[in-house]
Amino acid sequence: MAETTPVTLLTGFPGAGKTTVLNQLLKTPQFDRAAVLVDEFGDVAIGHRLVRKIDNSAVPIPAGCQCCIPRSNLVQTLRSLLPRARLDQVSRVVIQTSGLADPVPTLAGLLRDPAVAAAYRLDSVIAVIDTVNGLQHLDRYDEARRQVAVADWLVLTNTDLADGAALRPRLRALNPAATVLADSQAVQVLADMLDSGGRRLRSQCWTADDSASHGSKSQAVTLTWSEPVSRQPLLATLRHVVATHGDALLRVTGQLWFTDESQLYTVQGAGHLLQDPEPLAGRPTSTERLSRLVIVTDRPLRAVIEAAFSAASGAGR
Repeated sequence: MAETTPVTLLTGFPGAGKTTVLNQLLKTPQFDRAAVLVDEFGDVAIGHRLVRKIDNSAVPIPAGCQCCIPRSNLVQTLRSLLPRARLDQVSRVVIQTSGLADPVPTLAGLLRDPAVAAAYRLDSVIAVIDTVNGLQHLDRYDEARRQVAVADWLVLTNTDLADGAALRPRLRALNPAATVLADSQAVQVLADMLDSGGRRLRSQCWTADDSASHGSKSQAVTLTWSEPVSRQPLLATLRHVVATHGDALLRVTGQLWFTDESQLYTVQGAGHLLQDPEPLAGRPTSTERLSRLVIVTDRPLRAVIEAAFSAASGAGR
């Protein structure tokens, strides 16, 4: 069995097509032993009934702020799955959030409880965006913008009804580090990448400049090092940034290539919480031997963050 069980967070505004994407993923061999947790909005849980069940593994999570308290419903559910995960009966957990949910508390919840943080690792965040109504949602709702800002993968649905020409630049401005996939190609790409350790980030995910857009307060600060980095100074700086500016941090994610290490490590954080680096299986290829961090904030902290890391390592972005 794996030392930790990967967790995929699936988010997106109401009507974007999250359940359709989830059901398609569940049909792939890579998700044969996935446990699905469905975050319901409202008093009557019906969303989990729309999910194709595998061994009765679709579990509704009652409404409410399930991740703000360590002994929350989500944490308790993840703890209850631990025996099956240890027996390798559950190979992956997928959490489908309510479309109206801010994903940041869920990310923090995965890191806050010691037992959950030790047994599970956040593998990827997938945000589903309706191409037809996506711009309207981004203009009107902060939750929609935050869903996009913290994602690793942006899946566009209804691309047969709209080309997304105006939507794509907006998504790129909100989240320059994410990979954008059209619904026709998304499921197999996601299944393959998540199965091979989806935290291994592809070079094309990191080509855009940092920016904010259309009045959005979120900003993605991308830091890149082409040479191996010294573990202790970099992690000390990252912990200092998290401790000092945690109130403004929506998400920290990245891959790190440490000096004298033969494998890559991933790191995850949200708010004031930061998970210890997790090793990625296998040796990195020559094109993967880069250290990259993306720090998503809800206020303009780019200069402060870049200065902190520059002072610690002498490396730019």
